[in-house]
Amino acid sequence: MPSQLHPDLLQFLTLGLSLYAGGNDAQGWPQVARALAIRPLPGPQLALALPAEQARGLLAAIAGTGQIALVLCQPTTHHTVQIKGRDACIEPLDVDAWPELRRNRDAFGAEIKPYGFDADFADAWFSVAGNDMEALRVVRFTPSGAWNQTPGPGAGAPMEWLA
Repeated sequence: MPSQLHPDLLQFLTLGLSLYAGGNDAQGWPQVARALAIRPLPGPQLALALPAEQARGLLAAIAGTGQIALVLCQPTTHHTVQIKGRDACIEPLDVDAWPELRRNRDAFGAEIKPYGFDADFADAWFSVAGNDMEALRVVRFTPSGAWNQTPGPGAGAPMEWLA
């Protein structure tokens, strides 16, 4: 079995993406939260940085089920990908070890600037409750599939996600 994410997907992850993660709790109720950054890991795995307080319900759902769905969207093109996983686990996040936090904020800011959103908006979008960056968590998972969710005739089609 391939042990690396597809190069096109890896390249997509570097763009200024809007990131939303979702899951269902044990009773089937949906839980959704925005993620602040994404990092590819060996294996292939992905890691997401989530604000713990704002993602409290989602983190509880993931802890109970291990399931996650991630939607990644590039604002300037509306290119959108959905990735699912069944083995998600939650870990603490070392802010100093996550340069992706600043990179995604800056790239997202560049993505939304043509639409009249300034750096202050991007900073607010990526703010964490109380600006306590230590209150972030990592959700690490192995993708079990990826789908094109870009509006148009190919929406919903499975896509290559492993190299």
